[in-house]
Amino acid sequence: MNRVLLLASVAYMIDQFNMPNIELLIKMGYKVEVACNFKNENICSRQKIENLKNQLSKMGVRYYQIDFTRKVFDLWKHYKAYRQVKQLVEKNKYIFLHCHSPIGGVIGRLVGHRVGIKVIYTAHGFHFFKGAPLKNWLLYYPVEKILSRWTEILITINKEDYYLAKKKFYAKKVIYIPGVGVDTKKFTVCQVDREKKREELGILKDGFVLLSVGELHERKNQRIVIEALHRINNANIYYLIAGQGELDKEYQSLINKYSLEKNIKILGFRTDVDELCKIADCFVHPSVREGLGIAPLEGMASGLPLISSCVNGMKDYTKDGVSGCCIDPYSVEEMCSAIQKLYKDKAFCDSCGKNNMQTAKSFDIEKSKKVMSEIYTCGGGGYRHVECLLGRQKKRRELGIELSSFVIISVGELNDNKNHKVIIEAMAELKNPEIKYVICGQGRLHGELQELIHKMGLEEQVRLLGFREDIKELLFASDVFAFPSKREGLGLAAIEAMAAGLPLVASNIHGIKDYLSNGKGGFACPPTSVKEFAKAIDMCYVDEFFRKNAGEYNQKKSDDFDKIHTKNRMNKVYSMIRYL
Repeated sequence: MNRVLLLASVAYMIDQFNMPNIELLIKMGYKVEVACNFKNENICSRQKIENLKNQLSKMGVRYYQIDFTRKVFDLWKHYKAYRQVKQLVEKNKYIFLHCHSPIGGVIGRLVGHRVGIKVIYTAHGFHFFKGAPLKNWLLYYPVEKILSRWTEILITINKEDYYLAKKKFYAKKVIYIPGVGVDTKKFTVCQVDREKKREELGILKDGFVLLSVGELHERKNQRIVIEALHRINNANIYYLIAGQGELDKEYQSLINKYSLEKNIKILGFRTDVDELCKIADCFVHPSVREGLGIAPLEGMASGLPLISSCVNGMKDYTKDGVSGCCIDPYSVEEMCSAIQKLYKDKAFCDSCGKNNMQTAKSFDIEKSKKVMSEIYTCGGGGYRHVECLLGRQKKRRELGIELSSFVIISVGELNDNKNHKVIIEAMAELKNPEIKYVICGQGRLHGELQELIHKMGLEEQVRLLGFREDIKELLFASDVFAFPSKREGLGLAAIEAMAAGLPLVASNIHGIKDYLSNGKGGFACPPTSVKEFAKAIDMCYVDEFFRKNAGEYNQKKSDDFDKIHTKNRMNKVYSMIRYL
């Protein structure tokens, strides 16, 4: 039985972010086990944790207590947790480890490196981001960068983190997913007696209701809404806070101090968030830091306008005047203005609500499940993704190429028509040592191309491999297929690369135009333009989203050139000869 371990610092991380992953892994035939701190430092109730344990048991998932602490400088407790995880991993011989949260990510990767197993790490929002305090960059950034060397797959849940990790870190693969995903259907189809539900909560029928969902914590910053409502002093505006946490009593004292007990209600942990969204008029999420923010996306899926800060993860789906109002999370004045604008302008509320319902679809849970399925497997081909990476790594090692390199491949005779020279010259123009180019084939220009490679100082980046019988494995070990021919009837090698899921950088000539859609399946360039090929290669290098989408497009497109279709057409041709 192939065992895998999901590791997080607290049980809350398992309950909120990993149940879909557990279900997915079980369906794929893995024996899933979970390790976290079930006892301390959880923001959910003891009953909630017991319910989680019961649910895991029913799913056949064994769980283990690890004495994690979220206190960064409590080194003795971190060492104790490290030893517990190490003993567990050594005993149960997992085939890979998937860890979450900063502390879980540090300890999980240290153990993975020490024991020698592959590690997937999901970063639920780096503590260092544009606008973050300098101390966050000094403390967290070096740790994450160093540990990225021991990370097989680094998953980020917002695009700012993705581009930073892709550019600066050393993980063998960096992948973006749209968070854990939102069950948009649940929030769009929810039906509730709005008037009755409001009455239960002590809200007047025509009251304007603001809703926040999340832990009562300085990071979630609900305080600023309380302060703003004190200044506004409008008895017809209500504020519901669904959640619990360390600031529960402090916030309630502040509410009492301002005599806002009738208008601001701390509801505690709720299981009816979808119904609360349906009776609200606006969702408020003023976090000072957010990896992504599932709660505001749930409000958006319900059709609510959004008052939000515009920080790291939330930038992926918020825009001032489109999603609602984006404010400085530390400005009470901006919060006051935003609340009053939405209170007075129903047309604006309705417009933002419609925009938000559409935006939320991009973060649907099914999209996240699809990406995670691709991470845990390899293109649905029955291979585990980590195992596939190992095969890719093995092939690259045979060639003396690092797994982190960006590899371009060409297959074809070494002659003037195949035009490999233009790619070599483009490599020289790019001056990027991370980009490698391998050419499979033999021919009369071998010496001339080797001389060109030497002349341009590209011996470490460009390899002439000669005739190869392992083209399939080489394609799967590559990132882009280059096909710069000056003349081509069709080009079987390029179609094979498309079937392997590679984007193309190719010439914009007759035969190739039959299957290469410029901008969709790759880039089409004039066969003699070094600058255009260099630009196309660089665009593929920097944009993994494009490569992924182009590869998927090409796989589907290659079906049109399947051998069976050709065979059937030839059968018709041969049948026609009898009537000529």
